Amino acid sequence: MGIFTPGGEFLVARLPRAGLEDAEGRDRYFLLPPARGQGIATEAVKLLAHYAFDHMGVNRVWATCDAGNAGSANVLRRAGVPEEGRLRAEMRDHHGRPRDTLMFGLCFDDYPAWREQHGVPTLTYL
Repeated sequence: MGIFTPGGEFLVARLPRAGLEDAEGRDRYFLLPPARGQGIATEAVKLLAHYAFDHMGVNRVWATCDAGNAGSANVLRRAGVPEEGRLRAEMRDHHGRPRDTLMFGLCFDDYPAWREQHGVPTLTYL
């Protein structure tokens, strides 16, 4: 999946689908620098949650991020995805140092209340 500029000229984000064969949706995203800070990733996370629950029938959607990546963590928080925990020294960074990972998740039972509070008024899937 991708997010394009309104005219469709430029890809500004990539949203690969993964983990969907096990009735779960792992949320991944990467925004190009010019697209950051505009709320695009937050809206994309919301759209992916809607799509995963409404059209794919997943049990939960989830995402992880480096605990030191405040931008990614804040995207998930603004989208209303609850933080579920911290995995200490779960991975190594590109310098080989241990790093913590934050876990976020939204379960099917929580979806109706989440949708009421954080839902996207106009859903457009291409």
